[in-house]
Amino acid sequence: MQSWYWGEAAPTAAPQPDLLTAADDLLLERLTACSLCGQAQRRQGGIWIGTATRTLAVAYAFCERCAAREQESRRMLDERLRERYGATLAK
Repeated sequence: MQSWYWGEAAPTAAPQPDLLTAADDLLLERLTACSLCGQAQRRQGGIWIGTATRTLAVAYAFCERCAAREQESRRMLDERLRERYGATLAK
């Protein structure tokens, strides 16, 4: 959707992540291995959203073992993605 503004400049808003790619990866089951341990049996997935110089969305998958330790796995995934992308978790 495109918005047009007359007179004053368009209001600025925080950049939003493009969730379409991450959601597409999850829905079409493109992630075939666990994002933490690499095991091929994918059980659970989600989307991590972080901010750095830009806002980004990253799809992830957990195997059954990592999904069973959900809180610890999410913490480890968060640390890994922050390091990889130089990002902080979006609020």
